[in-house]
Formats: sequence, structure tokens, C-alpha cells
Amino acid sequence: FENSGSKKIKRKISEEMENLIKDMTSESEILKKIIINIDANHSSVVSSLKKDLPNLRNEDYLLFIYTILGFSISAIAYLLKEDKIDAVYNRKARLKTKINKLETERKNLYLQYM
Repeated sequence: FENSGSKKIKRKISEEMENLIKDMTSESEILKKIIINIDANHSSVVSSLKKDLPNLRNEDYLLFIYTILGFSISAIAYLLKEDKIDAVYNRKARLKTKINKLETERKNLYLQYM
């Protein structure tokens, strides 16, 4: 607490945040735990989507996860390394279209989170 304003502490916090962001955008243990928690609390929605849309791009899969977590479009753009927010809106629209074409009763569950 005494060093809360020091450059060393600020650098350490920055490094930790960068590592957390990196873990949220790759196949890390943290992301796996997040998916397990989402599935446990939301009727296995992430695992089911992966089964129903096996050819889904990783970015779309992550978009779905980040949306469930309640991240803003700006935060999602940052995590997906998109230069423009419009790219996220377009990706989201394309994902909704893919979900709407599904012939499964879980379709409405997926759309509920979008």
C-alpha cells in the first residue's frame, strides 16, 4: 500500500493486466475455466454452440463468450484485436445469421445471449 503510487507497482499491475488479456484471447487455462463456469451457470450454452456450429471461427466463438460475460463492444474489439468497432458489429450480425439458420431448439438460447 505504501508503494501504490510507485512506477514499479504501476508497471507490475500493467504487466499482470496484459497477461490476463493475453490469457482471455488464447487457448489458456483461464479461458477454459471461464467456459466451464459459463456452461455451469448457463445451460452448457458455450459447449452446445461449439457442437452445433463446429466450423465456427475462433473469433466468433470468443465474441459469443465475451458477449455472455457482458463486455462492451469496445472491449470486445480490443480483445479481438479489431481496429474498428464496426468490425465487431458486423461479426456479431454474421454470427446471429449463422445461429438463426440452425435447426435446433437451442437456437433461441444462443440468440438470448447475443
